[in-house]
Amino acid sequence: GRADPNARAGPQLKGATALYLAAQGQHTEAAAALLAAGAHVDLPLDEIGVTALFVATERGGVATVRLLRAHGGSWRARNWNGVDAFHMAALRGHVGVLAALRETMESAAELADALASRDNDGATCLLAVAAGGAAAADDGALPPRKRAATLRWLLDAGADASTTRADGQTPLVAAVAAGHADAVGVLRPAASAADVARALELAIARREPEMIALLSNDLDQGPTSDVII
Repeated sequence: GRADPNARAGPQLKGATALYLAAQGQHTEAAAALLAAGAHVDLPLDEIGVTALFVATERGGVATVRLLRAHGGSWRARNWNGVDAFHMAALRGHVGVLAALRETMESAAELADALASRDNDGATCLLAVAAGGAAAADDGALPPRKRAATLRWLLDAGADASTTRADGQTPLVAAVAAGHADAVGVLRPAASAADVARALELAIARREPEMIALLSNDLDQGPTSDVII
């Protein structure tokens, strides 16, 4: 008989479907064939709840993301850390994926929801990227240029630079705490005077001359001239 397009793999693959595995490998044509055969676009993994769209955003598969969104895939499914697909694309620094998700959103309100969405630590995607982002699962922080580009994209899209997470840190303060001068350069012009003062105090306490210089600059200057990469 006909194979079930929604059949799950065994526990070693966490109950993954063929569509999930195709999205994970960025095999867009295979994913399209599975969807045409009746694969459920948002069927989550058994154990961790993430979907084909989630893993496509994590891996940076722009074409696969567009395909899954065209078939109704939702960016709102979350992993065990409360991170949704939009947030994950930001964490990985996949600006092309963020743009593809934005293009397929129904309204400005939906984009605002994505930008304001928080993980289990209370961090928005802007704050999480300012604190470092994640180049890949369990890896270190994003490379500076990629982190700066992602922060610029998020700010241009309307991300709130004044948001705080559970520990009270703003994106700017989180960037200083993490030692990311590139992020400080991008975020400083979008921050309030009070936020800059708090970040400067922390940079002084940490003896970070590059960040002290960035935070001491005229607040009327634009972000481009201040980014240190």
